[in-house]
Amino acid sequence: MIDAKIRKLAVDIANQRPSTEFSLEDMEETLRATVADLLCNDSGAVDFYKWNDNSPKVFAIMSTMVDEVLPKRVSGVWGQFADIIHTGHGDKPRFILKKGRMNVKRFITKVAAAGVYERVRLDRDYVDIDIYAHGGAIYQTLEGFLAGRESITEILNIFLDHLETTIYEDISLALEGTFDKLPPANKATGTDFDKGEFDKVLNVIRAYGRPVIYCTMAFAANLVPRSGFVSERMKDELNNYGYIGRYLGADVIVLPQSFTDIDNATPVINDGYCYIIPTGSDEKPLKVAFEGNTLIRSVDREDWSTEMQIYKKMGIAVLNVNYYGIVRVGEAYASNGA
Repeated sequence: MIDAKIRKLAVDIANQRPSTEFSLEDMEETLRATVADLLCNDSGAVDFYKWNDNSPKVFAIMSTMVDEVLPKRVSGVWGQFADIIHTGHGDKPRFILKKGRMNVKRFITKVAAAGVYERVRLDRDYVDIDIYAHGGAIYQTLEGFLAGRESITEILNIFLDHLETTIYEDISLALEGTFDKLPPANKATGTDFDKGEFDKVLNVIRAYGRPVIYCTMAFAANLVPRSGFVSERMKDELNNYGYIGRYLGADVIVLPQSFTDIDNATPVINDGYCYIIPTGSDEKPLKVAFEGNTLIRSVDREDWSTEMQIYKKMGIAVLNVNYYGIVRVGEAYASNGA
């Protein structure tokens, strides 16, 4: 078992939260010394037999850090229109639907295993989330941490970046899958950005609360008021950030973009889609569930190198409601399966 103080230390490092007595660098050094004591011989090299005996303890520390940070990262991006829960292993994630205005259509779009997106009828006042798993692997990075060439935060971010990328891809694809079922007034599509059509959808969603616009940087570049209404502050934002942070009273949230391939050919989030979600609505349409703790293990390869593998169970569903909108532009929306 890992001492509770070490777990707390790992959580504080994961949250980049220094103590009143020690800096983050001091805390990382303490954690490094703890891991080295578990895995290394007197000369500081990784000991084969200590690794076999104690690496699960080290992976438990890393798992604690991932589970502390990952839901916060997802919530930081999607939290304004997503309910996020974390359940134990084997517990069925369930969201109880609020009994507000009757604006929840009796369908939901779920993410299932192997990238399958299905639309199912909802005959209950709750949503059970179907769970699937994401995994990934890195090689020998822990040895770099023990040697002082890398920090535990860098190793953590390798795992987190992979999991975040796959989660954001799942969320965006699930949202895209609801486009055809939205009311006509809640959506617009075209080869080029049409400000008039976009503003119509924005004003429909405004009836349900203060709208927030979610899109990638590429789409946000379209959201510029008519030339006579561009202030000096807006010009500064365009020059400094590449987009204006508020469009016709709606905050613009730029979603983090990445690519699914090393050739940078396929973006994680479709640049052709924009989501308009009201704050303060009866029911957040996006439901995200994490099940159990993150599992990390080592696998010995034929050449005696070591691979660290990560495994995380989660599920996503989108309620088909009439108070969010989607605008899609150009041919890009065909690229990610919508």
